[in-house]
Amino acid sequence: DTGEVDDYAAIVRADAEAQLAADNQGGAAGARRGGRGYYATKGKHTQSDAALASLDLASADTVRELQGRIVVGHQNERQALHVALERNFPRWWQLLQSEFTLLLYGFGSKKALLDEFANNFLDDGGVCVINGFYPALTLKELLTHAAAAMTPESATERLTSLSNEKLLARIAAATCPQQYHQQQKREQLRQQQQATAAEGESAAAAAGAPSAAL
Repeated sequence: DTGEVDDYAAIVRADAEAQLAADNQGGAAGARRGGRGYYATKGKHTQSDAALASLDLASADTVRELQGRIVVGHQNERQALHVALERNFPRWWQLLQSEFTLLLYGFGSKKALLDEFANNFLDDGGVCVINGFYPALTLKELLTHAAAAMTPESATERLTSLSNEKLLARIAAATCPQQYHQQQKREQLRQQQQATAAEGESAAAAAGAPSAAL
């Protein structure tokens, strides 16, 4: 509806004009005579650590109300693209089983599509959903939180001291216990074979060594 679009544009324009007026008023009150100097404008640049939560944003109800007024176009094309991507789900699952990763890119959120893929094809283990909007987020924090969600509370306090490999092992043990135990057995067998080979080499070296003179 053209009327709803005009109403939304008027709301956005009014908010922008109010914000501009507030900025101009604050700038006039704090302006110095002669304006900003060269060194003030060419000073050292520092990286900002401001977070989205520190901004004066509209409430969730206001955002939902404004979004409800936006006319979403190309509904048929969007639905056709979604159906076409759904046909790739078996191929995506095969790639993940072959230890590849998936990267979806392009305009628009892919969350609904990924949720649908996870619900239909990733039902044989745990699924960890991470909203990666935090610049300071590290791999260690992700693994620690994922392992903590699958570990008894008495053991979570020791997770931060574990290496990434051990955290991955805990996650694998909780999500795919059968595969994890098979891998552990293979690793134990390999270590036993190495120990047996080392003992045989030591015994052969001792047998071939000359006896010490008395």
